[in-house]
Amino acid sequence: MDPLRLSDIDIARATPAEAKLEHALKVMQLGIGMKRAQLRARFAGASEHEVEQRLLAWLAEPR
Repeated sequence: MDPLRLSDIDIARATPAEAKLEHALKVMQLGIGMKRAQLRARFAGASEHEVEQRLLAWLAEPR
């Protein structure tokens, strides 16, 4: 296996679950913020409430 991949695996194994969860939540928060910004740009005349409703609808879509 590639030495860099092995290093990534070792780091992942050594990282506590709490740190992994914290990182995942930060990435999720950033992603939601990016989607909110995209919706604001796409629907420039929409109120904050309308943008929030569109965001909630997008989050509820099955993936």
